[in-house]
Amino acid sequence: MVKETSSFIARYRNQEAGALLKAAYSSDTGKTEYLAFENQLILVCSLRYLNTEAAAKLTLNALDSTNLLIRVAAGLTAAIRWPERLLESEQGKFSEDEYVKILAFMLLKHPALAGKIMQKNLDRKAFGVAVRRLREEGATSVFPIGTFLSDY
Repeated sequence: MVKETSSFIARYRNQEAGALLKAAYSSDTGKTEYLAFENQLILVCSLRYLNTEAAAKLTLNALDSTNLLIRVAAGLTAAIRWPERLLESEQGKFSEDEYVKILAFMLLKHPALAGKIMQKNLDRKAFGVAVRRLREEGATSVFPIGTFLSDY
């Protein structure tokens, strides 16, 4: 599974998700490509079930993807499975909004890490809003469909 996921990430990591979607509306080839991407995105989410260093490294390396959906899926996977390692990494290619939401998700999954999470340079108001939305409305209200396997 790691090899298949690695191939998927390598293929799509530098392609903007929006460009893939736009191409899906432009041609049958683009539509086929986008559907293949969308169907395989779950591979990134599934890395959380693997207890290997290869899965951890692949997940953490995917955090630097240009592709928003791969980046967020990897961020959520790392937040669940390797939260300490995610906290040790920098914000990287995450937008401020993405980063705040992923750390809010991590807080709900791992409340014992609250002190470390709050040491990050975050927009506290946006963080509070993200935590509230996750609690009240679930992950579907905060993250793109396909980037997570289950609610917090």
